[in-house]
Amino acid sequence: MSDWEAGQHSADTADTYAYLRLLNAFREQLPTTYEPDWAALRKRPATQAAAPATPAIPAQASAPDPKAKPSRRGARWTHEEKDRLRTAFLAGTSLQEMAESLGRGEKALRWALYRLNLIPFPVDDVPAPHAEPKKKPKAYTVAEKRKTHPNAYEPWSTEDQRLAECCVTGASLAELAQEFGRNQGGIASRLLKIDADGPAVEEAWEHGG
Repeated sequence: MSDWEAGQHSADTADTYAYLRLLNAFREQLPTTYEPDWAALRKRPATQAAAPATPAIPAQASAPDPKAKPSRRGARWTHEEKDRLRTAFLAGTSLQEMAESLGRGEKALRWALYRLNLIPFPVDDVPAPHAEPKKKPKAYTVAEKRKTHPNAYEPWSTEDQRLAECCVTGASLAELAQEFGRNQGGIASRLLKIDADGPAVEEAWEHGG
């Protein structure tokens, strides 16, 4: 519109006539006192400033549970902890609750309660002993021993009485080993076991029995 008012718009007769008809029709619909704000229409809309980016709020770490206690597994029991354990146990607190409160394992609590003379010996927490099978002497060892001592690893029987009698006569450990076909270690062990008397017994003690 400003170009038309300033006479800077160039158009042919048909365009001009069409524009005037449109303008007249528009004015007929407006109140007689209406006058467009040409100055406002000439102003270009100001570019909307970009809204400043909202700074991201760093995620906050979740607050720790105030009831949770740091683990004390494996640590030495203090007098304060023992008093707390005794008080809680006598108050009827469950084992699980005491474990969480003190930061200890339930097995450790049972042993602590036992040492405080509050419960019987915790048999269930004692691992069952592993019975080790009796080892038999290796075959090659037995064969080698019997080359020089024919009765090596053979069970003793009625020879015990004869061994005791020979020992009393004053036979040495080496002589007894040769007589009975056994090594000196076996003779020494047997002399001590049957509680024999004689000089060979002293050798048996020195031999290590």
